[in-house]
Amino acid sequence: MLQVLARLAGIGVVERWACYGGAFNGAIDSPAARRESYAFRLLVEPACLAQPGFALAPGWSAAMRARHTAALRSPWHDGMAVAFYDMNAAFHEGLAEASGNRFLLASVRQQNRLRRFLNIHWTYGPERVRINCTEHLAILDCLDAGDRPGAAALMRAHLEGAARLRHAAFRGRDTEASPPS
Repeated sequence: MLQVLARLAGIGVVERWACYGGAFNGAIDSPAARRESYAFRLLVEPACLAQPGFALAPGWSAAMRARHTAALRSPWHDGMAVAFYDMNAAFHEGLAEASGNRFLLASVRQQNRLRRFLNIHWTYGPERVRINCTEHLAILDCLDAGDRPGAAALMRAHLEGAARLRHAAFRGRDTEASPPS
């Protein structure tokens, strides 16, 4: 149990108290927290692409492009949800790493850990997988062409679309006072 609590504290879900114990800190348990998370990502992730030292690792774009293309070609089944999430998280984290800014990278990693906690069950189906992959590939197209402002604009649109989808999925199921079902 202590290992589980330590892991939850590591992703920011549990706050450990100095002497003994701890409490859930509300990091992901409400529609308001999810809105705040997307608002934060909208500030941070496009900014990653605008950093003066932005440079993708050699071969990263080609590897991401291959993973996304393979995901588009594979018939979707629920067993692919974890691999899809991992690819998605690696995409966002790789762009943050390319920013050359350790604080931006740490922020995106933290959001990815929280998102992993929220994405245990994928309920959006194959159409959202297609949209996600297509949007990521368009961002890569801009980056490969040297158009970082265009990539940042596409990232913003990508995150706004994901936020709208996430909020719509929970509208009516959550209230501000109750945790997600």
